[in-house]
Amino acid sequence: MSTTAKRRLLIVLLLGLIPWTVVTVSGTVTLVLPFGLIDAQSWRLLTLPEYLRLSGGRVAPFIEAWPLSVFLYAGTLVSAIGGVFGREDPRLTGGFLALTAVGQLPFVFGLSQRFGYTAIPVGIVLMLAAAWWCYWPMVRASSG
Repeated sequence: MSTTAKRRLLIVLLLGLIPWTVVTVSGTVTLVLPFGLIDAQSWRLLTLPEYLRLSGGRVAPFIEAWPLSVFLYAGTLVSAIGGVFGREDPRLTGGFLALTAVGQLPFVFGLSQRFGYTAIPVGIVLMLAAAWWCYWPMVRASSG
């Protein structure tokens, strides 16, 4: 088991625990995480499945980017876990991580288009930084 692979896995795990987007509306702050929404005032969690159920499956097209990004993040996580056991392709893990970040762009842009909404893409920036820092050097080294 590689210590470096464990560190990469820890980084990927931490990316699943931080807010991917911070949304402000009229002084109210909502944290968008891969598993749900947290109202920063009451600290109430509304899980992603609960949100989709309450919406009746009818959400704005840009909101569909959120569960899609969660799916891509799951691929990142599975690949990073494989790295701990020596079975990781850094191109796959880094690619999934970058796609997770890019997949959040429609979500952030869609929210930002709404009057009075501000969407801060915390996760996008950190995911792209992690893909660059942790995986790009290995991708370059493997392409020779």
